[in-house]
Amino acid sequence: MLDVCPGSALFDAYQNLLPKVAKIRTIEQGGVANNGTGFFVGDGTHMVTSGHVAMPAREMHVSYKGKQYEAVMEKLDEVNDLAELKIIGLAADPSRAQRVGDVKLQKDEQIITLGVPGKENEEPYLSPGTLSGSNKYYNILNTPQNPSPIARQIDDAFYSGDPALKQIANDVANSPRLLAFQGVRPGQSGSPIVDTNGNLVGVVTAQMAHNGSADVPFTKVQDLLSKPENRFNFDYSTSSSFKMPDFTAALADTVGVGATTASVLGKGRFLPAAYAGVRAFSLVGEINELGHADQFAKHDLEVNIAQDATMVAGGLAATALWSNPTGRVVGLGLMGLSLASRIVTDSQETHYQLNSITRKNGDNIRPWGL
Repeated sequence: MLDVCPGSALFDAYQNLLPKVAKIRTIEQGGVANNGTGFFVGDGTHMVTSGHVAMPAREMHVSYKGKQYEAVMEKLDEVNDLAELKIIGLAADPSRAQRVGDVKLQKDEQIITLGVPGKENEEPYLSPGTLSGSNKYYNILNTPQNPSPIARQIDDAFYSGDPALKQIANDVANSPRLLAFQGVRPGQSGSPIVDTNGNLVGVVTAQMAHNGSADVPFTKVQDLLSKPENRFNFDYSTSSSFKMPDFTAALADTVGVGATTASVLGKGRFLPAAYAGVRAFSLVGEINELGHADQFAKHDLEVNIAQDATMVAGGLAATALWSNPTGRVVGLGLMGLSLASRIVTDSQETHYQLNSITRKNGDNIRPWGL
């Protein structure tokens, strides 16, 4: 990381960006490991990174505050090399989200980038620099001094004779890029570039010669976040493995087992109703959250709702029908069923693997860059 002094503008920028940026580790086809950087947006459970970081990945993990979270791709902009990810299991916190608003860009304006380069490195790297201009992507790639293989790939696609592929190549060639003078390293693709006020300027896409970078402008991030995914389908499969429940879940499960056990022994008539009341608060929150949950969170919420509803019904029945042996047994049975299901759920970790990316219009053209 660049050495900056507390109280300086660079130090303040570093402190502001630090909670908004995270390292992304990927496993590609064949088990190849790779990495990039991303920054949080929206409610803090979503992230923007470069498309070439997310596209080839079968599995993605985000390192944040010492923990590893799985991530899945929800949107892809193949033309502008951007992707939006959903971070699985990360609690919402809008304060960690990078501000993405309108900003007026000027040549020679001071900019700041924070990313996490390197495969093993976890230390964020601060890259101050200046904007040096802008150009179309193809013009940047197709220089006489350093012709890029990507430029030849665009040419081949444009003259392939396939109208759909030609259109994609044309869009990629004409996509805008910011040019910046800043020292970025491999692994910083997807890093946010901000101005001195913390406004998003762009996203690091490619390292260029002479301490330069070619970057996607903030307007394309706005487009990505404001529009639904209308080009691609992402086919994910899931698998499960055992994990140790976190402290809160383990404590709640232990209290529930205690309340049920005491009731089975004929003691603590109101313990089932008291524990049911606690689970009722969780039930209300889960029902409210279900209305705006994405496809990955919806299934888990539906399972939790069924578990909590069963617990509430069982706890209330056990207390209300305490003097009726049959009624009490039925109530305690429901509580036991709910607890057993919840303990299993709290001890499972779901893993997501990307099987394929297909176009919604039926074309069999692979995403550009994959």
